[in-house]
Amino acid sequence: MTRLLRTEATLLRRDPTTSLLGVLAPVVILIGISFMPEARDVSDDLGGLSAVDVFVPTLSVFAIASMALIVMPGYLASYRELGILRRLRTTPLSPSALVVSQIALNAVVALTAVVAVTVVGNLALGVALPGSAAGWVAAVALATASLLAVGMLVAALAPTAKLAGAIGPLLWFPFMFLGGLWIPREEMGATLVQISDLTPVGAAVGAIGQASSGSFPDAGLLAVMAVWAVGATIVAAVNFRWE
Repeated sequence: MTRLLRTEATLLRRDPTTSLLGVLAPVVILIGISFMPEARDVSDDLGGLSAVDVFVPTLSVFAIASMALIVMPGYLASYRELGILRRLRTTPLSPSALVVSQIALNAVVALTAVVAVTVVGNLALGVALPGSAAGWVAAVALATASLLAVGMLVAALAPTAKLAGAIGPLLWFPFMFLGGLWIPREEMGATLVQISDLTPVGAAVGAIGQASSGSFPDAGLLAVMAVWAVGATIVAAVNFRWE
């Protein structure tokens, strides 16, 4: 298992998509936003926060969603399409070990990006560190679990790597819209926020934002992410095809 993890980590590191989407993109976008006029000014329209403050939780979830919905499904679907999972069944190494290693590595990259966004936001742009550390950890952990579960669902249902590569972004764009990447959640209407709260991305941005402001996240937002994590995992496990 250790050798498998090391091999998969090497393959993931050699893929430029991983580093660009997973770690660099959210940090670069955050720095770019900071150069916008009035981006660091506190605004009543943003609930007493600045645009930079608001986008730290959004870009943290951006990193997780990119790895879970765009990178991981393509890898797993291609392994199945190429017959790698089928051939592993003839070896002492279970194909499920390969799936577990992919989930673990993508989670590590996503969490590294979340920490990078938070640290850069604090040290370079003056964004306060999360006021509720326990709430932030719970929100990030559930965000990672729920979005990776949705990514596994895509990998389970997509018959080919190309289709998995198409379905992931198709989910990513509306999810990130509801997560406030283009319109901050603070500027959305009440109905749109309610819809956003029912998605794993919207619930994650809301929960991380609350933890960043010093409050423990609402139980409802954490429950939404937990339901997505459990439900998508069960459906993916039932429908996952090894060949």
